[in-house]
Amino acid sequence: MNILRELLVITAFSELTILSIKKVMENMSVSYASNIIAVISSVVLAVAFKLLSAIYFGIAVDTKYIVEIIALAYLSFLSTTCGYDKVMQAVEQIKKNN
Repeated sequence: MNILRELLVITAFSELTILSIKKVMENMSVSYASNIIAVISSVVLAVAFKLLSAIYFGIAVDTKYIVEIIALAYLSFLSTTCGYDKVMQAVEQIKKNN
């Protein structure tokens, strides 16, 4: 799978994971930092996705593959945090205008 497709899949799953974790934490009345949740979930999902795909497809985990894991984790972190913040800002602005 292309790294851009992997990034798209991981970002989508990260966004859904973040929203569900936030909803659970709000119901439990626990304070949290949404950016920290975004960072942790995106990195964990990226690493898990690459390792599980290596196991499934029988790919040898060599130095190149480890670099891909690190790059995907970093890019996933960036896309999730930047995308999440911008979406939440837009939602807040729409709420204020209505």
